[in-house]
Amino acid sequence: MEAIFEILFELAIKVPGYLILRCIRPNPNPDGCLIVLLGLMFWLLVGLTIWGLVVMVNLL
Repeated sequence: MEAIFEILFELAIKVPGYLILRCIRPNPNPDGCLIVLLGLMFWLLVGLTIWGLVVMVNLL
């Protein structure tokens, strides 16, 4: 169970964070805290965007 969580965490959080940070820095540390924060911020932005679109569609 722990291995599944670790794989999902790596794919869902760290990969988007790494890709975003790689656009800013040429060689980011793949185990850095900044990558996790950027990954979480990415998913927060995705969630807020989807929520905003749902609210906008319901108001039309």
